[in-house]
Amino acid sequence: MFCIFFSQHEDTDLPLVVDQIEEVILASQGLKDVSKTLQDLANFAQANRRTSISLSNSQAAAVKAAFACIICGDPMKEPIFASCCRTILGCSSCVEQWQVSHTYCPKCRGVDFYGGNTQPVVGLDEALAVLHNIIS
Repeated sequence: MFCIFFSQHEDTDLPLVVDQIEEVILASQGLKDVSKTLQDLANFAQANRRTSISLSNSQAAAVKAAFACIICGDPMKEPIFASCCRTILGCSSCVEQWQVSHTYCPKCRGVDFYGGNTQPVVGLDEALAVLHNIIS
């Protein structure tokens, strides 16, 4: 707590002291506004932070092809790995549909392509969705 005591002899200095106190109050209010503005700018910068990636058309096409379903050609959804050719084939729904009407692998044409020969690739779906947004 800050206290100022004046005697009757110091009353002539009172207006000067009051002016100085008002200046301090105004300055502190300005600091609050400045602090809020700086915080708002920091929040804006944090929310808009991005990483830029530049790919040539041929590089983007190669990335698309590498992560495209070999059955439907679209970006893979819930990708499936085949043990026969040790490759990620494509979308789980496409591979399941392929297995209904075919007994061979759509990639290597191996004849030992059956349900137990494929496994879901866990955790790649989110990364592929981001990658699709980048190269589209």
